[in-house]
Order: sequence, then C-alpha cells, then structure tokens
Amino acid sequence: GIDQSKKIGKLFKINQIKIDQVLSSQWCRCKDTAKYAFKNYKEFSALNSTFQPPYDKNAKKQIKELKDFIQKWNGNGSNLVLVTHYVIITAITDVVPTEIAKSLKTLQDNLPHFSENEAIGIIERELGANISSIFDNFDATPLAAASIAQVYSAKLKDEDEEVVIKVVRPGIKNIIKKDISLMKRIASFSEKRFEDAKRLQVSQLVTEYEAVILSELDMRLEASNIKQTKRNFEGNDLLYVPEVYLDYCSENLLVMQRVEGIPVDRIETLNDLGVDLQLVAERGVEIFLKQVFIDNFFHADMHPGNIFIDAKDPSDPAYVAVDYAIVGSLSEEEQYQIGRMLVAA
Repeated sequence: GIDQSKKIGKLFKINQIKIDQVLSSQWCRCKDTAKYAFKNYKEFSALNSTFQPPYDKNAKKQIKELKDFIQKWNGNGSNLVLVTHYVIITAITDVVPTEIAKSLKTLQDNLPHFSENEAIGIIERELGANISSIFDNFDATPLAAASIAQVYSAKLKDEDEEVVIKVVRPGIKNIIKKDISLMKRIASFSEKRFEDAKRLQVSQLVTEYEAVILSELDMRLEASNIKQTKRNFEGNDLLYVPEVYLDYCSENLLVMQRVEGIPVDRIETLNDLGVDLQLVAERGVEIFLKQVFIDNFFHADMHPGNIFIDAKDPSDPAYVAVDYAIVGSLSEEEQYQIGRMLVAA
C-alpha cells in the first residue's frame, strides 16, 4: 500500500496527493507502465521539474512547462502524446491538482495541426473528386486537432446538410507502429527486470493498447459504430447520435452530421441555462445501463470532449455523443459482475 504509493508517486512527484486512493484501480497499471516506459529517457526528466509542490506558488509555471513538454512531443510526430493523454489527462484528474488537470484537457482537441494543403489533398484523394464538387463552405481552419485526426466543417451538397469532416493525420499509422514497437520492447525488458511489471502484465497492456489505437485509425470502423449506436437508440430521445454519410467515408475520412451542444463538464454554463442537472445525471446512468446491459454495445471513450448536452429545453435535456472510434461489449460473466457491483452499491 503505502510503499507502492510512494514508488508510483515518484514519477510525477505527487506521492502525497491521493495516490493510494487509485492503487486498487486499473489506472494503477497505466501509471506503472508509464513509470517503466519513461524511466530511461532523459527527455522525460522534464516531468520531475514540472510537478513540484506546492502548486499554489508555481501552478502557472508548471502548467506552461507541462503543456510545452507535451506539445514538443506531438510536434515531433511522436505518439507518446497519446500515452500522456490517457495516463495524465484521463487517468489522474482526481490526483493531479485541478488547475493543472483542467489546463491539460485543452490538449484533447487543441494540438498542433497539419497543413490545409495536406488536409485538402487527403480529402480529394479519398473521395476521388475536387472538394468543391462535393462540399460547399469548406472551412480550411480545423474545428479541432487531436492526436489522430483533424476535424473540418463544410456543407454536404447532395444532402444540403452541415457536416464535419474528420481527416486522419498523414503518416500517423507508421508513427504509431514504431512507437508501439518501442513500447513492446520496453515492456518486455521491464517484465524481465521488475516483478511489479511482470505482475501487472505490462506487455499485455501494450498489446491491448495496440489493438485499440490501430482500430481508431480506420474511419470505416467508426462509421459502422455510429450506425450501430444510432440503430440501438432509434426512437429513444435519451441520446442523439449524429447521421453518418457512408458514401463519403473511407479508411482516412469520415463525414458526419454537425451537431451542437454544451460539454457535459461545463456545470456553470448548464446551471446558468437552468438545466435540470439531476435529470442529466439520471439520464446519463440510464444511457449507461442501456448500452451495457441491453445493447451490449457501448461508447468506450465518453470523456467531456465527446459528450455534450442539448439544452434547448432546459427541463428536458438530452445527451449528444461524438467520436465512436472506441466501442466495447462484454461477456455475460462481465455483465453479471458489473450488475452485482451496482446492486451492492
């Protein structure tokens, strides 16, 4: 318990900030993997100078250092930004000080973008046509730039519909494969040298990560996931699933209906609009239960960057979800065990 807490905590210099509270969770595996993977890289020594308490005195400087550090890795084309995304932003928002965690969230969809010419070239190559023959009002400034893809807005001529166009980053697949190969070697080395690494099965963790990240690169799979989820919620007002236009989708391109909403973590905004937050919470649970126990097909990347609230009618809020690259299903035994935990709670 305590010894392991301090051991893991050394990675981020935050060993006194509730690390022990997450030791029993799956995220412990992620932090351990990060520790072993990054141990011998001088570049990651930047982390040691970034997380130096007390945060109240140095928070702004630390935030800037950490953001610059992650931006540097992404700018160099390294997929390690994806590791920092999952391990730091998603995994330890209850461990890292709120100010730093909040700032890091901006990196979910605000990373350095590739050029307009590259994006247009990919779109035209994938569609086999000039962009102006298919889209009106194409905005060359990306709405969002994430690690795997960039998103643009336009109007689809055939459907007379406002859409977003998701374009996979050029060359990202080869970069990810190289990084995964490195991660596998590091994991194998770690399991030979460290009992904890062997116990936590870090090689298996990397293999699972490889399957997930490579599937995220195929926009055809995401389009299929959107279609399936839309069928599952047909006639159900709890969750709005955008329309996807399969005729314009390919491995590197996804075209879907543009939707609007308020990010689910913007509590102040929702309060200002008079949204019934209790109803929002209840409906969120209902959506979860339906996906897990009825459909057995669930959105597996439901962070605030992907989940929005339609607050047109504050007394009747609805959920809107985007980014269906990662989905999941469970065995009957897994469903049973989750059901038991829910009943016990």
